[in-house]
Formats: sequence, C-alpha cells, structure tokens
Amino acid sequence: MKTIPLSEFSRKCSTLLKLVNKTHESIQVTQFGRPLAEITPPGPSAAERAARRARDVEILNRFADELNAQALSELEDQAFIVLDGRNKNATGRKKRRAGNGR
Repeated sequence: MKTIPLSEFSRKCSTLLKLVNKTHESIQVTQFGRPLAEITPPGPSAAERAARRARDVEILNRFADELNAQALSELEDQAFIVLDGRNKNATGRKKRRAGNGR
C-alpha cells in the first residue's frame, strides 16, 4: 500500500483516485505522519453481490440434492440387505422347526 501525505493527496486527488481504480491498490493518506484515511478500490455492487449469492445458493442446493439422493440410495440398499437377511433367517427357522417334528 502506497502512503502519501494529505498535502500531496489534495494536489493530485483526481489522478490518485483514477490510479487506485486502475491498479486496484489502496493508498493511505497521512497527516503529520499519522494515518488519516485509506483510499481503496470499489468492491462489487449490491446487485453483483446479490447475483453471486443467488448463484452460490443454487450451487449449494444442487449439491445438497445430489448428496441427499446418494444417501437415500445407500439407505435403501442397506434396508434391502437387512430385510433380505431377515427373510432368509425366518425361512431357515421355519425349515429347522419343520425338521424337528414339532
């Protein structure tokens, strides 16, 4: 960050503001050697920030949908394995009972 005294900033204000906008580098203005102000390049407008936020939310929603679909699929697979295993065990018990003559 470039540092300049207030007297110089006053003389070259327009030029320095254009320089900050062009280079995107801040300038610190001092008075009697102490920081008085900082001139920084403009950030994104409120409309640009809102559009970026909307894009980010859309991306996060798609990602969450994909994760939810994947997790649901895995849960369904696990439930099928558990239920299928119970059916096999139940069938095995019936056969054993039938073989005991009871």
